[in-house]
Amino acid sequence: MALSIIRRVGIDRIAFNLSLKGKELHSLIRKNIWDLVSNKKKLSPFWKITFPKPITDDYLCLNFELHSKQIAFQLTLAREYEHRYFRLDLYPDKFSENEFEEIKKVVSLAIAPLDYDYLFKKGKVSYIEVYADFLSHPMHTFIPLRTHISDSQIIVENGIKGTLYLGAQKSDSRHAFYDKKKQLLEKKGLETPYAIWTRIEARLTHPGHKPCDLLMHLPNPFNKISIVDPIRARKISIDSEFHKLLDACEENGSGSAFRGYLPYEKKVFRQKLKTCLVWWWRPEKLWGHFPNALAKITP
Repeated sequence: MALSIIRRVGIDRIAFNLSLKGKELHSLIRKNIWDLVSNKKKLSPFWKITFPKPITDDYLCLNFELHSKQIAFQLTLAREYEHRYFRLDLYPDKFSENEFEEIKKVVSLAIAPLDYDYLFKKGKVSYIEVYADFLSHPMHTFIPLRTHISDSQIIVENGIKGTLYLGAQKSDSRHAFYDKKKQLLEKKGLETPYAIWTRIEARLTHPGHKPCDLLMHLPNPFNKISIVDPIRARKISIDSEFHKLLDACEENGSGSAFRGYLPYEKKVFRQKLKTCLVWWWRPEKLWGHFPNALAKITP
């Protein structure tokens, strides 16, 4: 049996929303945020503040970047009709434990008289990206499957296959599969010591749980995925239609590949594919690392 190397399971991004009742609290937090911007003495010198979008009476958003120009967290204060809310976006891979202490301090200053602990206990998670990194299974050497979807896409640039998506772009649950080594090199010019670095990522919108309740109530998003060995799959059947399906899976992803087939045909194909699952994809084992990932942003 070949070796399977898991580099890390982590949270790439997570957003908390806190509903603000009353104009007074909304106005106070807006004043607090502007005070942070104008009085940077309250902040450590390694933070750089940028404004990603135009500021209006109803929308205020700040990015806090580290010295490496990577966004570590983002504060958003918004009003949609009579709904007022504060949003915190965290990028845990971009900051250290000591920097997280600074982040908690900044957030607490921004939402005083509330603080980060209150936000973690009372806010709602509006978005989260959870990933698993593998150093032993190259992209496009396996076929991911997910039931109850009809959307998938493989991004092709200059004739080279890139990111694979399973699930619609605006769905509450979408999975992305991509070459992390390639992404870091192309977007940031960063070399990595790994020959292979494949990231499998679950992107969840509006899971609705409080941050403090994620361990208890967030279902394992990796359980929705099965992974097929295409070499084995091509050996188990000479059925031309089955091979056509495999070709479509490798070209556009399995969600799109299954479109157009009748329910009984899908069932037959899926039964065949289940006999060719890879041994290294173990969602429950991966999810066992989630508490460590969450601990990085737990007060």
